Amino acid sequence: MGIESNRQPLKDHSTKSPEVPVVKRFLSVLCSVLGNVLFCSVAVTMGFTVLLRGCHIDPMYVVSDSMMPTFSSGDIVLVSTRPNAVAAGDVIAYKNTSGDMVTHRITSMDHNMVTTRGDANKSDDPMFPTSAIHGEVVGIIPHLGWAFRRVTVWGSLIVGIGLCVLSDMLRPRRGRRFAKK
Repeated sequence: MGIESNRQPLKDHSTKSPEVPVVKRFLSVLCSVLGNVLFCSVAVTMGFTVLLRGCHIDPMYVVSDSMMPTFSSGDIVLVSTRPNAVAAGDVIAYKNTSGDMVTHRITSMDHNMVTTRGDANKSDDPMFPTSAIHGEVVGIIPHLGWAFRRVTVWGSLIVGIGLCVLSDMLRPRRGRRFAKK
């Protein structure tokens, strides 16, 4: 004769975590990777820019093809802002009368006045004073300018942090976060 009980079997309350859906896990990993890559690329870009500026070099992106074939739209030019003696034939960056930065080749210099022209242009630019010269082009990084033009540093930083936070929210939690009272 056995005694039968109406008791339910005990539930397993082990520390096993419930299965996380594959899509949620994939999104968590994807957001984490993208956020970290974006965050690191912004940090490297900011560090590179600070290093260049410390060496008196301003990176500038090119927005027109007026200097083809020397460089083209979408390139980055490195402009030395150290006071150098420039001469006819040098490529310089200068601020024109409307306040835009222009990167063209010097065609002639007369005392304190400079005339420039884009390599692809047929006519000279209006003369301007040497005081408008920002610096001399000392290097070119092809095709990288479009990335810098489209993406701002602060925007990338915010998106990177947002992706990191989103991946943290999607990450499965193990155990209890708060003790029972």
